Amino acid sequence: MMKSNFSMIENDEHIPFAKEYSLLASSSFPEWFLKFKRQGFESYLKNYETINPFISNFISGDDFKHPLCDVAPSFDIMLKYPMLDVEAYTIVLVNGRYSSELSSEEELPFSIFSDGILCSLNDDADFLDDKLRCDDNALVALNSAYLSNGIVVDVADNTKLEKPIHIISIVCSDTQKLFVNPRIVVKVGKNSFVDIIESNFSLDEKYFENKVCQFDIGENSFVNHYRYYNVSQNSCMAENNFFTISDYAKFNQAVFIKQMGIFRSFYQFDAEKEIKFDSVLSVDAKNKENSDISFLIKHNKDDAVSNVSLFATVNDEADVNFMTSVQCANGTSGVDTAQISRILLNSPNAKGRIKPLQDIWSEKVKAYHGAVISGVDKKDLFFLESRGIDTESAKILVLKSCLANILQNIHNEKISDAFYNLIWL
Repeated sequence: MMKSNFSMIENDEHIPFAKEYSLLASSSFPEWFLKFKRQGFESYLKNYETINPFISNFISGDDFKHPLCDVAPSFDIMLKYPMLDVEAYTIVLVNGRYSSELSSEEELPFSIFSDGILCSLNDDADFLDDKLRCDDNALVALNSAYLSNGIVVDVADNTKLEKPIHIISIVCSDTQKLFVNPRIVVKVGKNSFVDIIESNFSLDEKYFENKVCQFDIGENSFVNHYRYYNVSQNSCMAENNFFTISDYAKFNQAVFIKQMGIFRSFYQFDAEKEIKFDSVLSVDAKNKENSDISFLIKHNKDDAVSNVSLFATVNDEADVNFMTSVQCANGTSGVDTAQISRILLNSPNAKGRIKPLQDIWSEKVKAYHGAVISGVDKKDLFFLESRGIDTESAKILVLKSCLANILQNIHNEKISDAFYNLIWL
């Protein structure tokens, strides 16, 4: 395999955060990088109204450092947080970089590598052009500009994994504020069955994490994808997720956000012929946490089914924004799509917004959406209080039951029990 070629560049006025960083010096990449460098980060962000004021204010005046050195802390760092208690093949990223010392030592029934990630992706030109460059997306371009290490998980055709793959991402630093750029690529072959868990943890330090995830799911495969976040309230995370779901594949997703700081997450799903896609996401927002989550589902072929359900409990002065958008290409038929969003406000200062969009260019499509923003229903409280539960405990039960909606999309009993325990702590 061709060896990656990196160069060091210092004091670039257009790219903040660090005085030195890794940049792939291959001739395959100058177009998007030069555009990014020429126009600058701020000019890109003008097209992202929900991102610009938060991330720009967060990073302004701060000297963020890109972690160029490998860090290998012990698992003691995880003791502050409840871990998902599930037997799995474990892959650990520390500050966006793969840690072989903390990952599973057993022989893996799938391929994983980190060195030469860009050169490997370059062998798949279509995948590279569509997902790696993404020069119309400022944050993906930024991730690519700094990318020097990440992971590629490659599951071969006709593979059924007996245990889930657990990707644990840790951000930690004792001395500096970090600018972290994880890149996670998962490729699942045809006729395969895989459970994938992603856990995200950090301590209380201030950092900016710009994460990009890419999933390429082969024909007739069944993938369960589960995510858990418990990160510093002093953090700012920008996350871009791209999923390509091939013909006749099934994809189930459950996401639970326990703690965050400023959180911006974008999901794009490209759905092919006769696929079934379900995603349920729950957010437990507290203090002054700010979450902005967007889903874009693109139906390109016939007879696909997609469901997106977003739930949030918003406490204190937290702010949660949901946007779901469904696009059905002209001429598609037999598509059945639904969007459900619910936000429970548990404080007079809590804020919630929902924006469902449907871009349908065919009469042979079924499309539904529902959106509710409310306080805790007094009828629910009365029902519980009539059974001897005090008001405060009744309110907690209602809020927890909203978050527990993610459990409907967890098909592995052990993983479901682990998520249940985290929700009801």
